[in-house]
Amino acid sequence: MSYLHNMRLRTTICLVFLAGFLMPTLIACCLTIQYQRHVLTAELNKDQARTVRVLALGLSEAVWTLVPEMGEPLVDAVMADSRILRIWVDCEEGPFIRRTRGRAEKDRIQTMESPIFYHGKLIGEVSVDIDTNPMEMILIRQATRYLWIFLGPFFLSTVILFWVLNLKILKPLDRLLQQSKDLAGKKLDQEFCWTQHDEMGILGQSFEQTRQSLATLFQELEQTNIRIAGQADELTKTNESLQLEVAERCRIEAALMHHQEKLEDIINQRTVELTTSNKELKQEIKDRLRAETERREIEIKLQRAEKMEALGTLAGGVAHDLNNILSGIVSYPELLLLDIPEDDPLHAPLRMIQQAGERAAVVVQDLLTLARRGVTANEVLDLLAVVSGYLDSPEYRKLLESHSGVKVETDFNTRGLKIKGSRVHITKTVMNLVANAAEAISETGTVRITIFPHHSDALELADKAVPAGDLLILSVSDTGSGIRSEDLEHIFEPFYTTKVMGKSGSGLGMAVVWGTVKDHNGHIDIQSKVGLGTNVAIYFPAGEYAKSPDIQEMPESIGMENKTILVVDDLEEQRIITVSMLKKMGFQAMAVASGEEALQVLAKRRFDLLILDMMMEPGMDGLETYRRSLKLNPDQQAVIASGYSETDHIKAVRKLGNCGYIRKPFLLNDLKRVLLEALEEPEKN
Repeated sequence: MSYLHNMRLRTTICLVFLAGFLMPTLIACCLTIQYQRHVLTAELNKDQARTVRVLALGLSEAVWTLVPEMGEPLVDAVMADSRILRIWVDCEEGPFIRRTRGRAEKDRIQTMESPIFYHGKLIGEVSVDIDTNPMEMILIRQATRYLWIFLGPFFLSTVILFWVLNLKILKPLDRLLQQSKDLAGKKLDQEFCWTQHDEMGILGQSFEQTRQSLATLFQELEQTNIRIAGQADELTKTNESLQLEVAERCRIEAALMHHQEKLEDIINQRTVELTTSNKELKQEIKDRLRAETERREIEIKLQRAEKMEALGTLAGGVAHDLNNILSGIVSYPELLLLDIPEDDPLHAPLRMIQQAGERAAVVVQDLLTLARRGVTANEVLDLLAVVSGYLDSPEYRKLLESHSGVKVETDFNTRGLKIKGSRVHITKTVMNLVANAAEAISETGTVRITIFPHHSDALELADKAVPAGDLLILSVSDTGSGIRSEDLEHIFEPFYTTKVMGKSGSGLGMAVVWGTVKDHNGHIDIQSKVGLGTNVAIYFPAGEYAKSPDIQEMPESIGMENKTILVVDDLEEQRIITVSMLKKMGFQAMAVASGEEALQVLAKRRFDLLILDMMMEPGMDGLETYRRSLKLNPDQQAVIASGYSETDHIKAVRKLGNCGYIRKPFLLNDLKRVLLEALEEPEKN
């Protein structure tokens, strides 16, 4: 019966064994037989082909001489092989030798042919029919042998495996099945004995321990039932007491519910109060955070302003000293060039020195703008004319030549509004913005320049609020690479640049723009995104101003040889240069090194004009020197020469009398124009 109980398990094991072992064995056997059949067939075919080729080679002499008797012994020798059924030898004349024996089935005959050559010439052909039955018999015997080799061990291992499975697994499994049925039927008095020490033995011992545990448990349950029966009366009494207690608790809970409703009303009222207080607190926190943010922004702006002021002070001092130094580089070459013909070898080097000095003077002018000491914003300007003038300048054409892929678009509309300011500095601002926009475009792109009016009650920009009124907005935008946010914070700092210093600019461009905008009471706003381009907008206060009167042309000469000029400058080289230029123009000139010396000379003789340096150390400056000279000669005329533009000090000097002004370094024509203006001034009055 145990076999019947485990038939399903045995069937499963057999199917698994057949699928896992028999099928791969049969497949391996078939593949091996097929491979051996292929190898043997190839070798037999190779031997037969070799025999036919040897036969063709041996018959070449006989076929060539057309003597069948020479080849018949060789043909008979080959026919001795029982597998050879037919040999036909043909020559060019026709049949040569014929040998034939018994017949075989048509599908069992293999025909092989080989040409007969004699000294490289085809003279005949050999055709041989071979019976393949013997070869098939050999292949069948070999296949049978391999089949037994594979299947014999398989069947033997199958018998051994099933015997081991039955002994070690199936029979112990029957015992375990019987024991589980006994436990299910609560037959706990029969002991289970296991002597095996393998996994099945351990499982059987576990069943025995389970039986013992269940027996003990049932005994404890019987004793518990007895105790429960004795405690039933006590539980009945306890239940009655609990019912009374429950009734009391219900009464207490009703009272608690009443108090809870009152408490919820109090909580709701307090929640409303707390919500209101919380909103007020949040609003106060927001106000404080906003105030703190504004305070930090003001501190940042103050720090930036202090930094720019310090840098401006430094730049102003450096610019003043550089202007004095550049006087020799700019003015001396001009004097020398007047006496040197253009074909002289020194003419070109001197011209290069002069041009280099003029370029350096432009950088110094940028430093003065940065120092907020170089802008006189009092000329009425047409912003459209200023921008158009730059777009018609050689500098603009040179910029387009170096950035051939840049397209410039313009859109101008001033609506008749004008601004007050310095034409030179606004032109320099436009030049810097357009150059930066073009350089931001790597290959091809567009730079757009627009001017349009705007009237608003107020504008809120990044730096500060713009007052209400008429404005002219100058906008320069590009489609270039854009500016990173970390660079935007420093864009107006002097010498801060992402370009190659000295190759694409001096690093003062945007700092000069910032200084010019502030000197014109304007405001600047920059919007940029990396990869999308940049837009710079400048807001200039505007109005319908009357155009400034044109400057009248001065006469070419006013009798220079009769005019005397005293040069007052603390720098020896500046005195020498100025006196040389004056004598070159035909004036009578002399120079002194300080204001004190000038007053001593003026006390002895009069001069038509004084050329005063503004800053002289030690001793009196230009303002004090001119003030005292007026005491000696109330009609004394003067020209102020300074490394700065018109500062408050210079303006104070010009208010004292008929004073002109020229900025160092100056060229011969500039000096001549200022002197003519100063010397003609009395005639105008």
